[in-house]
This record gives sequence, C-alpha cells and structure tokens, in this order.
Amino acid sequence: MTVINPKGVYEYRSRLLAKHFRGQHLKRGTTVRVKGVTHDGMTTRYVLTNGHYITGNKKFVSLKY
Repeated sequence: MTVINPKGVYEYRSRLLAKHFRGQHLKRGTTVRVKGVTHDGMTTRYVLTNGHYITGNKKFVSLKY
C-alpha cells in the first residue's frame, strides 16, 4: 500500500480514526505493509502490521506501487 495524497495520511490506534487516537504521519510515497482489511460501517480501513489503521480512501492510498 502506497500513500498517494500530497499531504500524506495519519495512522491511528483505533479503527474509528478519531483525532485523540492519532499516531504517526505518513508522507506521500511512503509504502506500508497491510495485514488486514476492516470496515467501519461502509468505510474501509486497512490494518497495518503494527496494529494501527489507515483509511481505505482511493484518493489517499493505492495498492499500486
């Protein structure tokens, strides 16, 4: 999974992606390993190998390398 948003994305400790669970900021071009997919309602979240979550929005991340 590669970050494609020019402003980057944050990883979160909760699948809710709430501000007080915010973790590290990932810059554009950063590649992360995904170990799973989860859903919060109809929204897709990716579970990283460190247990944190990132958004599944196609404007922010891409499966293409």
